[in-house]
Amino acid sequence: MRKIVSVLSIFLCLLITSCGSDDDGHVIAPVSEVSNIGAEVVEGTMVKLYWEYPTDSPASFEVVVNDKVIASKTTERVIEFDVSEFITLSQTNGKNSKEVYAKGSNLELLIKIKTYNSEGEISEGTESKRNVFINRAPGEFAFEYIRFDANSYDYIDIKWSPAQDADADILSYDVYLNDILIREGYIIGSDDYDGFGKAYYYSDFSDLINDDIVIKVVANDRSGGVTEIKETFNFKATDIDLGVLTIPYENSIDFSMSGKEPDHRLGYLFSITESIGCSFSSVANIYFKLFDSYGNYIIGGYSNNISGINLGAGSYYLEVVNEYGYIDNGINGTFNMTMQDPTLSDINLGALSAPYNNSYNFTTTSEMDAKIAYHFSVSAQANYNFEIISEDYDDYIYLYDGAGTLLGSSDYSALTGTLNAGAYYIEVAGYSNYTGSGILSFDLQ
Repeated sequence: MRKIVSVLSIFLCLLITSCGSDDDGHVIAPVSEVSNIGAEVVEGTMVKLYWEYPTDSPASFEVVVNDKVIASKTTERVIEFDVSEFITLSQTNGKNSKEVYAKGSNLELLIKIKTYNSEGEISEGTESKRNVFINRAPGEFAFEYIRFDANSYDYIDIKWSPAQDADADILSYDVYLNDILIREGYIIGSDDYDGFGKAYYYSDFSDLINDDIVIKVVANDRSGGVTEIKETFNFKATDIDLGVLTIPYENSIDFSMSGKEPDHRLGYLFSITESIGCSFSSVANIYFKLFDSYGNYIIGGYSNNISGINLGAGSYYLEVVNEYGYIDNGINGTFNMTMQDPTLSDINLGALSAPYNNSYNFTTTSEMDAKIAYHFSVSAQANYNFEIISEDYDDYIYLYDGAGTLLGSSDYSALTGTLNAGAYYIEVAGYSNYTGSGILSFDLQ
């Protein structure tokens, strides 16, 4: 029996000793203080705080800045926060008081960081004062408009709403065309009666239109803060390649031109493999300009109806221009494009014998070459009188022999004379390719 009691006593002693050893081996990490607290500006009013902790033991931190809890029981040792609320200043102006922001604030931050260990014990906390220089960049702003003179490519008009600066800094603006500084250090003043920023560019920029054009305005608070806006334009982005045209060609082409089209025009590329006459017409408020493949101007102007163009084989570029583009209106519509042999509509009167008298109504509006030819022949000498007796445009009349040699012409008067036996033709045309309608009086005696 004594042996059994002795064994039990020994077991209990060992158990108690073992438990005591476990308690003595359970080490609670002490609550240590942080050190080397630092603060630096990340961007604008965002500040980064960081600190060191002496051990790798698990710990969390409470961060207080200027008596405000910024982070509670965070395990991070780097945090970022916005200090905007700490930089308001009270400014008195006579009887009026208002809150304004300092112009580039050297802000003092009183930082206190407490430490919690895994048992929830808390340190008294480490305090540190740090100063950071806070400057907020100018606020966002926007373009009012950007307008290009796309006729001569030598003028750009830029207008933008002013940026607001939370620090009440006086802002200046730099304006760029690609990498070209076109206005520097501009301050919107009282002479800008509508309160908008403005810049103008008076120089040839035609060599830039085949690539992207970037307009950029940079607002600078002169304390290190900048905000920029920019817009990219590509004059050729909406060009349409019609390819090689099969002659005869006649097509009605729909177009849609946004008011944001930088040059208020659309471009159409095409090629032909033979010499041909062509015309362009539309009822929309547009006009046409035609160029060869080298950019040389061929014909066009402020007209939505162009005819009388003879083109040789090659490549061409047609511009469809919004007549009211200068007020940023978009436009939708259709234009007709026709290419065919201009002689197809010429009239053969055949062999005529004197006396012969007749009148012919004509219209050249849809003619490829803006004119109509009347071919005829006489078998014997005859006196002639050719005259346009009614017209609605500035017309001309020409007389040629069968070989195409000009024998005579008249503007607003009759052609008279004597013809020998042979082939001839009368051509009715207009001044500077003008077109219209009239009546040709044809008399042989």
